[in-house]
Amino acid sequence: MQKTIFSDEGAMLKRFRPAPHGRAHRISKRTNHVTLIVENRIPVEQDNAADDVAEVEEVATDENE
Repeated sequence: MQKTIFSDEGAMLKRFRPAPHGRAHRISKRTNHVTLIVENRIPVEQDNAADDVAEVEEVATDENE
């Protein structure tokens, strides 16, 4: 589950593009940092399911003997 997400400014790549009369125009290629914070949830139902499986296995072994 997503808790927080935000974007920060990252490094800027600086490039040049040819212009008339031997000049150059600067081009800035912007980047960003995306941060995603998620919640750590542990479902309670999975713990109970594991116990039920263990009980079924115990019963099955008793019947075989």
